[in-house]
Amino acid sequence: MQRLTLGKGAFALLFALTVAGYPLASSLPPLAGISSRFVSVPFRGVVLLLSVVVVFEVGLRSGRLYRGLFWLPLIVFWSL
Repeated sequence: MQRLTLGKGAFALLFALTVAGYPLASSLPPLAGISSRFVSVPFRGVVLLLSVVVVFEVGLRSGRLYRGLFWLPLIVFWSL
């Protein structure tokens, strides 16, 4: 059975969404005449879901989840 993997494209997509996605998502609603919440809430959900998938994909690829100091920057980032 072949395991489904995200590949390097998921990392690139996550990086692009976190760097340029939110300014794009916040500028489109006024142009379309819709509420910004209608776009930003699903966008944040997609980024969160993709982030969790990428973290677990990296953990499963190495055979175990990260331990130690890896979690500190991740927890600080999500806490902020």
